[in-house]
Amino acid sequence: MACSWRALPLKVYVDDLVTPKISVTDGSYVSGAIGVRTYQAQARFDNLSVRAFSRFESLLQGSFVRHQKSRGRIDHIIFPAEDAEWRVVPGLANASALSLESVNFPGYFLRHRNGELWLDRDDGSSLFKADATWWRRAGLANSALLSFESFNFPGYYLRHREGLLYLNGISTSTDRSDATFRE
Repeated sequence: MACSWRALPLKVYVDDLVTPKISVTDGSYVSGAIGVRTYQAQARFDNLSVRAFSRFESLLQGSFVRHQKSRGRIDHIIFPAEDAEWRVVPGLANASALSLESVNFPGYFLRHRNGELWLDRDDGSSLFKADATWWRRAGLANSALLSFESFNFPGYYLRHREGLLYLNGISTSTDRSDATFRE
């Protein structure tokens, strides 16, 4: 996967597919191949899959950004797991920003519409592209994490409230916490 605009996280999941056993971020190689090998050991690999995706966990640990019936939400229990997996791609309206494409519904992006977050198919319009484009910002509640600022509504951020995702201005510490995520 070629991606020259940011360092890529590498996370290795075993069995539970929730907690990574290895987690590093490295921008040294932005393209290449993936392989599995052993050194001076006998090993058997079974049910191996490799996916390039990200998950975004709320400060409510164990709650992940996901879609269900096209509505953007956060949840503890995610089935299927792919509903909480996103391809981070160059922004549809501005390649310096980013867009979040669904892993299990390619061509569908998380976008805001009337203040709510929805998973919609890219219709190619300028409005869709702007609504589905986000600026990656330092986390509003914890600068080591991240927040997503709207491309076309500066000062408005992706945030959760009562299990659903919204686009809102941020004014309180609760707002800042609800708009901060761990990748």
